[in-house]
Amino acid sequence: MNLSFAWNEDYLIPVIAILSSTILFLIYHFTGWSANVDEKFRQDESRLRIVMFRRVLGAGSFGLIPLLLILIFYNGKYSDFGLSFIHFHQSLLWVVVLGFLIIPMNYFAARKPTNLEQYPQIRKKEWTGGLIITSALSWIAYLTGYEFMFRGWLLFGTAIYTGTWPAIAINTAIYSLVHVPKGLNEAIGAIPLGIILCIATVSTGTIWVALLTHILLALSNEWFSIKYHPEMSFTP
Repeated sequence: MNLSFAWNEDYLIPVIAILSSTILFLIYHFTGWSANVDEKFRQDESRLRIVMFRRVLGAGSFGLIPLLLILIFYNGKYSDFGLSFIHFHQSLLWVVVLGFLIIPMNYFAARKPTNLEQYPQIRKKEWTGGLIITSALSWIAYLTGYEFMFRGWLLFGTAIYTGTWPAIAINTAIYSLVHVPKGLNEAIGAIPLGIILCIATVSTGTIWVALLTHILLALSNEWFSIKYHPEMSFTP
């Protein structure tokens, strides 16, 4: 094997995409879960404020920084990174099919004790309509940034040089590793889900399948978890 350190200008975008995505997640994780943050919010037993802080932090760091990097290094061609509405009907078909799989799966999985230990992330005992809407909007904001970084910036940024399958492998590997703090089951589950979402993203040329599917996954799990949690209830 004859390897070389010679630089090729085509390396720029994939190198920046991989390094920046890794660094952004490290910043998000070690800021959002730092001792100082825990101390600041420790009196909030419902964890409402700290969850909102982490979601806003993720939405900003995962979404805004890649947008800026594409503007600087790729002349703001955001459509090349999944921000377009081409093949929108095909995207909706993907979402419907995946939704028919995800929602029933969450219906049965949400009631498991291991799931209820983590979800819903906000530990309010009484959930009002306003709280449900606020939590849903914060999930959507967070996941928009999250999916744009993973399935937009990182996936298309690496595929530009490596090709589709190496880019999917890199994306899925990093996607699984960032789920390690949530436990073995989520880290393993992120592998098939990550592959499917990457395939859907490449097939449609947009991030909408990944984003809408992830929103369905998060919100249905949260709502089913509230329903089945023995200490929680919905208060109109």
